[in-house]
Amino acid sequence: MEAKPGATGAAAGRVYEDFEPKMEWERELGDDTLRVHLPGFKKEQVRVRVTSSRVIRISGERQLSGDRWSRFLKEIPISSDFNHKEISAKFDGGILYVKQPKLIVPDAAKQQEQEKPPVESSTLDGMTPQEKAPPPSESAPRASETTTGEAHR
Repeated sequence: MEAKPGATGAAAGRVYEDFEPKMEWERELGDDTLRVHLPGFKKEQVRVRVTSSRVIRISGERQLSGDRWSRFLKEIPISSDFNHKEISAKFDGGILYVKQPKLIVPDAAKQQEQEKPPVESSTLDGMTPQEKAPPPSESAPRASETTTGEAHR
C-alpha cells in the first residue's frame, strides 16, 4: 500500500493508503457482471462512472482512523460487445455489482446445445437400443414385393 499525504482543501492533512480490490467476472448469456469486493466501504463512499471513451471508472475512499484514509481507483475498458448505455451498478453487503448487458445475445437454445455433450441412450449391458435391434432381413419380402398366389398353381 502506498501512503500519500493529502492535497489541499477538505483533504488537507489526510494520508491515503491505496489498495487493489478483489474483482471477479460472472459471465452469463445476456450480460456479464463484475463483482468488486470492497470490505468496510459503504454505498456513499463508492462512485461508478461510465466515461464517453467507453471506460468504467470505479473509485472510492473511506476513513480508517484520524487522518488515515483508504482509497482505490479501477478503470475497466468496455468491449464493443456490450451496450455501454445500459450499464448498471448495485452495492450490497460490501460487494459492488457492475452489470454490462451484451448487445447481441446468442440464441439460448443454440448456446445450450453447444454446451451439452451428445446424449447416448444405453442399457446396463453397454449396448444402445440400435445395436440390440436386429437388422432388417434382406430375404424377407417387403410389402410391395409380396406374391399374390400365382405360385400356388
